[in-house]
Amino acid sequence: MWKQGDALEPKGTHDSLDDSITGQPKWQSFHSQEIRTRLAICSFFIDSCFAIMFNSYPLLTLGELSIEFPCRNDIFEAETAAEYEHLTMFDSPELRWKTPSQLIKDLLQDTWTGSSLEHVTAMHLMVTICALQSLVMTLRCSLVLEATGAAILRAADRWEDLWRTVTEGSKTRTMTGQGFVEHSDELCWLVRTLVQQGQLKVPDCRYTHILPTDNIKDFHDFLCRYKIT
Repeated sequence: MWKQGDALEPKGTHDSLDDSITGQPKWQSFHSQEIRTRLAICSFFIDSCFAIMFNSYPLLTLGELSIEFPCRNDIFEAETAAEYEHLTMFDSPELRWKTPSQLIKDLLQDTWTGSSLEHVTAMHLMVTICALQSLVMTLRCSLVLEATGAAILRAADRWEDLWRTVTEGSKTRTMTGQGFVEHSDELCWLVRTLVQQGQLKVPDCRYTHILPTDNIKDFHDFLCRYKIT
């Protein structure tokens, strides 16, 4: 598990990096921090997938994911300090959503306007739907998914509204067609299916019995039974 001060702990933004504290130039300090952030996000994503595939509790909780979202790829891939400074010159903190846990809280709250989420990106939403997926598995394994299912489905509705808004432009469609991001809407379908069907114990579908397994076939059978037609 992650310990205090490890990758899941918040490290600050471009503006909060202090050369005198880190002992490194601002650009190098940011790059080191961003590597930790991306490692933590990837670890959370993989843990969420393993929980789904093997019908078990996730090992990492959303509350532990108190870091900020990863920065834009062009900033992370800057090869010189000058390029980094140029790219971050107009990268205002106000235009970046803070943490995955904050975004999930917004999606789950009773009142919702979506007005504060205008700067959410496709990458933000990919991380968020993985977090919602992880939350569903925690609730499911704790036998309280039925009691909380309405809030999860409402959050999924809000997520889908954001996804449609973010992906409607041609430029954004190009961005979403990278890796797992383009499949985020399918993960949302899975979240819905787990809430709607995951509490029903079907005799010939072992996955519905909430028993940990090391056989991915159980998950495959579940998907085949409830796949989109």
